[in-house]
Amino acid sequence: MNRFKKYFIFAGVVILFNILISLLYLFTNISYNVISSVLLIFYLLTYIILGYFIAKKSNNKGIIIGF
Repeated sequence: MNRFKKYFIFAGVVILFNILISLLYLFTNISYNVISSVLLIFYLLTYIILGYFIAKKSNNKGIIIGF
């Protein structure tokens, strides 16, 4: 359980960001295109960070596993 703690924290941040973006879209006049662009950038960064964590844990062919 202790070794998965950072993954649970990371998942909590992702869920919290999704809730925040949903509330921002609901209560403001920000267009859907802006929200979708922000979400796209956030998800790309999320996958890059998770790929880095997975590649760091791997012993062989870390770049390939990270991608």
